[in-house]
Order: sequence, then C-alpha cells, then structure tokens
Amino acid sequence: TEGSAFLRSTLGTLLLTLAVGGGLLLLSSLILVFVPDPLSMVLPVGLICTALTAFIGGYLATRIYHLPALSAGLINGILLTALSLLFSLLFTKNANCYATGYSAAVSALLHASVVGLSIGGALVGAREKTPTKRRKKMRR
Repeated sequence: TEGSAFLRSTLGTLLLTLAVGGGLLLLSSLILVFVPDPLSMVLPVGLICTALTAFIGGYLATRIYHLPALSAGLINGILLTALSLLFSLLFTKNANCYATGYSAAVSALLHASVVGLSIGGALVGAREKTPTKRRKKMRR
C-alpha cells in the first residue's frame, strides 16, 4: 500500500502540474494575441512556460503531497521530460527537431534544465514552513 500511495501521489502531482502548465499556456497565448509579431515570440514564451511549469510542479509535489524534496523533484522532472519527448515524437512532422527546434545538444540541455528546475522547485517547497494556527492565550 505504501508503493501504491507513492505512485498515486506522484501521478496526482503530475496531473496537477500539467493543469498548471495548461493554464500558463492559455494565459501566454492570450498575451501573445496582443503582440505585433506573435510568431517570433512563440518558442521563447513556450520555453518560459515549460520552466515555470517544472518549477511549480516540483513545488507542489512537496507542499501538497509531502513527498521527499529530491525524489519528488527528480520524478516530476523526469516525467515532464518524458512526456514532452513522447509528444514531440508523436505530433511533429520532422523527428529531427528534438521538441524544441534546436540542435540535439541544446535540446538535451533544455530538457535537463526541466529536471533541474523541478528539483529546485521541490527544494523551495521543502524549505518553506507550513503555517501553524496561533492559539489564543487565555487571560485570567
């Protein structure tokens, strides 16, 4: 049961992270509508959304599901990277673009940074203290 609870919380974190990423992409697409040349900004804004999604996903993994920081960030980052590579292979016309349009070396660094940002978000989430309720002192 311990393994299934860990798997359930990891998949729950991944789904929540994907929902946050979808919201960030929706918000950024609404912002790009008002930019004079949106096509030149699509790739940088997409990379920023990916970085924010990875960071927030790692943060949420430690704050909501109380997973250990390093393992939560590492698992979340690896799952996000695996999903982005899988979708890039399924939905691109040219399989040589490695999901970013950059060379293989730059793309590998970008995917490794997703894992690093997820670990960073998890470490930030673990460092924050959970607020405790203040107890009122009784006066006599």
